[in-house]
Amino acid sequence: MTGVGYDHIDVKALTAANVMLCFAPDAVRRPMAATVFTFVLALATRLLEKDKLTREGRWLEQNNYPGEGLAGKTFGSIGVGNIGREFFKLVTPFGMNHLACDPYVSQEAVDDLGVKLVEWIRCWPSPTTSTSARRSATQPTIWSVSRNSGR
Repeated sequence: MTGVGYDHIDVKALTAANVMLCFAPDAVRRPMAATVFTFVLALATRLLEKDKLTREGRWLEQNNYPGEGLAGKTFGSIGVGNIGREFFKLVTPFGMNHLACDPYVSQEAVDDLGVKLVEWIRCWPSPTTSTSARRSATQPTIWSVSRNSGR
């Protein structure tokens, strides 16, 4: 199993040494979704620029760095696993459009979140779109992102 936090752990060696390995996805689901959303809010409000101006005593210049509201903006997610689902639940009150790309999820599985599944290219940033990628680093995922993004 990949993407659940122990991709690079030698499970066979742990088993041979009689060491227990625990899987607790609920322990990180909400905190990780909140972290992603914190970054989205910081970028939308230009928090880092404003923090720097404040620390430098340049209070009046903050008006030169207006933030943007999230209502009506589009958020694209590459992957709608545990963290992705939790993220969309968390941001629903902000009135964003939700797009996602995930070959392992059906449209019916995300209808309750108000998510529209689209081709992965539609999840990449545009002037009104933020994108988050939280897929496990499997070879097909790495290939898809690198080959199709021009990188």
